[in-house]
Amino acid sequence: MKLKKVLKISSIILLIVAIIVLSFALWFVIDTVKDVKNLQISLNDKSVACCDMFDSQKNLISSTQGIKNTYVELSQINKQTIDAFLSIEDKKFYNHDGLNYPRMIKAVFTNIKKSEYAEGASTISQQLIKNKYLTNEKTIKRKIKEIYLTKKLEASESKDDILESYLNTIYYGNGAYGIGNASMKFFSKTPSELTLSESCILAGVVNSPANYSPINNIEKCKARRNLVLNEMLEDGRITNEEYISAINEDIIVNESKITSINSLDLYSKNVLREASEILGLSEQEILNRNYKIYTYKDESIQNTLSKIINDDKYYDKNSYGNIADSLSIILDNETGGVVAVDGRSEYDLIDFKRQPGSLVKPVLVYTPAIEEKLIYTCSEILDEKTDFGKYSPKNVGDEYYGYVSIKDAVAKSLNIPSIKLCQELGVNKCKEYGEKCGLEFDENDVGLAIALGGLTNGFTLQNITESYLPYTNSGMFKNSAYISKIVSPNNLTIYNRKMSENNYCSAESAYLMTDTLNYSTKYGTSKKLSNCNYDIAGKTGTVNIKDSNLNTDAYSLAYTSKHTMSVWLGNYSMNEEFNLNGYNNGGTFATEIIRDTFNTIYEDNSPPDFEIPDGIVSLPIDTISLNEQHEIYLGNDLPQRFQKYELFAKDNVPSTLTTNINCDTNFTLDCQDNYIGITLDCKDYITYSIYRIDNNNRKKLIKNVYNHTGLFEYKDYNINFNENYNYYFTASSLISNQNFTSEKKSAIIKKDYSSLLNNSDNLSWLFG
Repeated sequence: MKLKKVLKISSIILLIVAIIVLSFALWFVIDTVKDVKNLQISLNDKSVACCDMFDSQKNLISSTQGIKNTYVELSQINKQTIDAFLSIEDKKFYNHDGLNYPRMIKAVFTNIKKSEYAEGASTISQQLIKNKYLTNEKTIKRKIKEIYLTKKLEASESKDDILESYLNTIYYGNGAYGIGNASMKFFSKTPSELTLSESCILAGVVNSPANYSPINNIEKCKARRNLVLNEMLEDGRITNEEYISAINEDIIVNESKITSINSLDLYSKNVLREASEILGLSEQEILNRNYKIYTYKDESIQNTLSKIINDDKYYDKNSYGNIADSLSIILDNETGGVVAVDGRSEYDLIDFKRQPGSLVKPVLVYTPAIEEKLIYTCSEILDEKTDFGKYSPKNVGDEYYGYVSIKDAVAKSLNIPSIKLCQELGVNKCKEYGEKCGLEFDENDVGLAIALGGLTNGFTLQNITESYLPYTNSGMFKNSAYISKIVSPNNLTIYNRKMSENNYCSAESAYLMTDTLNYSTKYGTSKKLSNCNYDIAGKTGTVNIKDSNLNTDAYSLAYTSKHTMSVWLGNYSMNEEFNLNGYNNGGTFATEIIRDTFNTIYEDNSPPDFEIPDGIVSLPIDTISLNEQHEIYLGNDLPQRFQKYELFAKDNVPSTLTTNINCDTNFTLDCQDNYIGITLDCKDYITYSIYRIDNNNRKKLIKNVYNHTGLFEYKDYNINFNENYNYYFTASSLISNQNFTSEKKSAIIKKDYSSLLNNSDNLSWLFG
């Protein structure tokens, strides 16, 4: 009885669990399907779908109509080609209702066994649904949507229409979408002209276009073709003689040029790249679907940039007669959106990485040093030839300037101060700050050279440009982007950009760096921007070939309150004949491109000035301590001529001067024929009084000295020969209560008259 009762209770529990599980599964399916329940599926449109791109004003900017594939009707495709696809992709296509249940069950067990999504069971109908209406994500939800829509497709469309649409939709590799483009791309033929071998190549390549391409992997392509031929033979679709003839046929590629993604402009290529990362689809898949992609593009700014970046006057010919490759990008500071991008090169300008040179100094070194309260922007640092262990960096031209302010170190793009601060901060700390604003480092980037942009892999131009966004966003970093929104073919918003921010530095540190970079546009390497009649901050960077006057990369980056713009001019190939002349550096042509672009953009509408945070104060500093001790102290109580005003964060201001003023100085006497020379090394904030004491101990003030810096010389003619005089001085500080009296120094001018009296000839004038 007890056993029966236990079994009964267990059965009830299992039934309840089963009901709960099934109920949840049913709810999950219903909830998943509701997203696509009202999707209208129709194959009546014989054109191939293409995505559309829209600018920031929602105007169509890049319709891909010009690169649509040629649609080929089923009647124009030879039977052997159709049979090849059916044998390798879906043997029972004309017999099932869209789903191959035995294959699905087999795939489930295989995936469970391997604990991963290792095998699919998609029919041609399912693949068509996935390609036209869904993404490639490997999730249960997507599979449920796929099954639901496949049943819907099969209920409304004929098998021939489904197969025809499938052959015209799938990707065959090498930029070829659709069987018409693929036939022309690989063999310069129409689908009706394909041989059996060529048909099997196309049927085989769709499983993995990268692996089985006849252009890229001829051996893998042949093995895959042979597999398709074998399947056709087993299915009875070809004879043994046809099989032997085709398997012995050489694969001859007769490649033709077709319109493809390469036909798009640089902005649209970047949009497709970003969409590919967002959706997990290939760029070609996105290109050939009815997506609506909304971007941050500003057509007016784009047109301005394109005109300037392609103007020959900004391109200097080197000794080989070659010009630099170029790339420029403009970001909207508020959104981080890319409003324009363009370049000039025969190479692919998307996502290539280069050494960034001195562009990294503000991001990796100077801002962190300000944020960590190691420096003020007016602090002075010794610029001198320095060895850092085995690392011996040099300034440009091997020139060194002694003590320089941080502002001047940035403006002149000096290397030694940057390295010294990197050493004090620590390489890891510098990298931490870089990572806060999206920069990625290689594990080998562990040396002080990172402070000068010496990196294993380098950064893309977009990476380094977006790393400056915190300076106009109160210290907050946001990633840049081309795309704001993506709408699916069934008008569902499948992506809506959310601008996430993270803190890079305080608003005060960001502004102090901006003020420093603004100084650089007036007095530094970015001074070609000095005549801009709006607030602008800038930094340049140049990558030099060691021990030469040639460069491989020249950068300029500048920002206003509205936009951040960068320009790269460089030797993309790194072949010797394309190196840049030495004067083609970050401060010349690259900066001119920025200047002329911004001046055009802001011709009728200047950007607002940089906003000063509430936490910034302007305070007087003591120029005496700065000049003599290279230390920063407040100078509130000093006379105005011993002050200068600098900017500080309220939570990091200098202390009041507490050190004593040294009133002592060098004091020398020099006896000449008829005077005693007195030399005093003076300072303009000290008043000096020079005294003389004669043989009768009578003291006389002979000179007051004030407002004088450097050596002061005085000649005392009011003396008697052979009489001993004592001299001393008193000093009184104008900036403190200190007084000083020097030690006495004696001097005498001796004259011997005896020789004169003994020589009568010398006295003849007395007697006529």
